[in-house]
Amino acid sequence: LSEMMALEEYGVLVFPDPSVEGLNLWLTGERGQSMLLFYGDTMDALYMQDIPAQTPAHPAIRRRIQPDEARLRAAIGDKKRLGLVFADGLTLDTRNALRQWAPEAERADATLPFSRIKGRKTPFELALIGETARMIQKVFEAFPSICREGRLYKDICDELQYLIASLGSDGEYMIAMLHVFNHDGLSLTPLIESAPGMRAEQGHQIALLVETN
Repeated sequence: LSEMMALEEYGVLVFPDPSVEGLNLWLTGERGQSMLLFYGDTMDALYMQDIPAQTPAHPAIRRRIQPDEARLRAAIGDKKRLGLVFADGLTLDTRNALRQWAPEAERADATLPFSRIKGRKTPFELALIGETARMIQKVFEAFPSICREGRLYKDICDELQYLIASLGSDGEYMIAMLHVFNHDGLSLTPLIESAPGMRAEQGHQIALLVETN
């Protein structure tokens, strides 16, 4: 990323919505930030209110409520360019704040050059992706035999969750989630947990979301 920033002449990379595509996890290993400011070798992680206290931050990451405006202006320097990653996540308040923090800086879309860097995968990452894809494929192949007419959707979700765990997934973000529609395509429930007594019926249309870890 530092090399890309030098090539594109960005003084700072700004991530106005770090949750997009898991950018916060990829860059910091954490969630919950309202904005990330990447300086090439260090980063400021901004939070709306409470700064996480359970775990120490990486030495290259500073957790803050407000940005260090002097540091931001110094990092922009003569380049006068802010690289915005997924700029469509900019709110009006964020736009106004950036104008206040760095009024003379040009705001450039850095999404594409950033995505080229993020898209590079090591052999280890490729192996993990392949294993995850095989796991999810097995779940979808088993789905018709699990989702049988008359069964409670809650039981169907529980069995799918158990199957995912049995195939090797683990952790907080292991998910099997159903969204059920009637035969006219009208939503019956966005989350099965809100309708624990609902049973599978002929004519229901089902969207299945599977996430493995």
